Amino acid sequence: MSRCAFSSLMLATAFVALVAAASAQETPSLKGLRPDLAREEVEKVYPDLAKRCSTLKGRNVVSCYYAPPKPELEKYRPRIADLDTLAGEPVKSWLLILDPQSAVDSVAVTLFTPSFDRVVGALTERYGKPSNTETSVVQNRAGASFDQVEVTWKIGDSHLVVNKRSSTIDEMSVSLSTRSRIAEWAQREKGKTKDAAKDL
Repeated sequence: MSRCAFSSLMLATAFVALVAAASAQETPSLKGLRPDLAREEVEKVYPDLAKRCSTLKGRNVVSCYYAPPKPELEKYRPRIADLDTLAGEPVKSWLLILDPQSAVDSVAVTLFTPSFDRVVGALTERYGKPSNTETSVVQNRAGASFDQVEVTWKIGDSHLVVNKRSSTIDEMSVSLSTRSRIAEWAQREKGKTKDAAKDL
């Protein structure tokens, strides 16, 4: 094989590897919902979810909330069947936060703790090995201890986090945002802390 042909073969192999890596780094989403998605896009995909959006009191942001309704309440609050599960597991609720420009800022899903392994397994199958896994111990109000696991994927600018324990020991959470938005939030909180310190 000539040196020129060998070089061409090596370039082609490198190109294929780059394409494969790029496709493996798809932008994470949860049931088609992801940060930076315009509100109009949310309305197209989930019109009933868009109807459940409201402006947070005293803040220039919008929240969209969905919890699968009990059968007797479905006539008042239509079911969004596709959002009733995540990775085949029952969902307790969905929460979208939209920024002042009407783009999705973050997506948060609450499920039940027994679903943790299935959800993490499905996300690993879809997005590859997590960037980080941390274990710790949490306690409930009675002082009983429970294992806590936080699994994180950092893909491009996306930040996907799964917590085995959330607001209660029986609930787990999946949250999707972007590192740039998290940095913006941290900067805003830092400013609020400085302002609060002036009021001491």
